[in-house]
Formats: sequence, structure tokens, C-alpha cells
Amino acid sequence: MIEIGLHTDNWRPLSGNFQTACQAAKKYGLEHIEFAVIHGQYFVQAMGYDPAISLQSNPRALRRYCDQMGLKIS
Repeated sequence: MIEIGLHTDNWRPLSGNFQTACQAAKKYGLEHIEFAVIHGQYFVQAMGYDPAISLQSNPRALRRYCDQMGLKIS
């Protein structure tokens, strides 16, 4: 079955971060989240204005956060 999810890149024009995108997905009852991945550090992302996730991020913390929000990573 096809289900609607959300790609965090939709929050880029709003200068939203990953958490903002996840909160919106939860608010609108979506079950799946997809996100861009960057290699290394990105200044704008580190300041909280980019919804991408660094490959250097803690994958367990990311999984825990998504689980707490009730979101599956697609």
C-alpha cells in the first residue's frame, strides 16, 4: 500500500530544521519521514536552519527521536 510521508527538504524554504519538520509530520498524522544526508558539517545546518542530517550524527539518537515522535524513517 502506498502511504504519504514527508521529506524534510520541504522545510528548507522556511529555514526549518529537522525537528520542525518532524513536528509538522506528527501534527498532520504522517507516519513516514525522509531526510537529506550531508557529509561532514554544514554551517547553516549547525545553526538549525537546514533540515538535513549529518552522517556524523548519532544514529541511535536519531532513531530514538523518530520513535518518540511516532515516525518511521523511509
